[in-house]
Amino acid sequence: MMHAFYHFPSILEEIYSESLCSRQISRTQLHQLQSLSHEAALNSQQNRLVKRLIHASRRGWLNVID
Repeated sequence: MMHAFYHFPSILEEIYSESLCSRQISRTQLHQLQSLSHEAALNSQQNRLVKRLIHASRRGWLNVID
């Protein structure tokens, strides 16, 4: 299962920090995060990180790359 990769808080934090520092997120990572936010039971901190990344991509603060 591909989503199991994102269940580890350190992985989410790493994606979050790398994306905000580089101002980029891959389209694949973004789609996986969107799916994860709808399917998985995340704790409040993980949910907040996912929502912030999705929000930043929608507002144009993160460039979505292929």
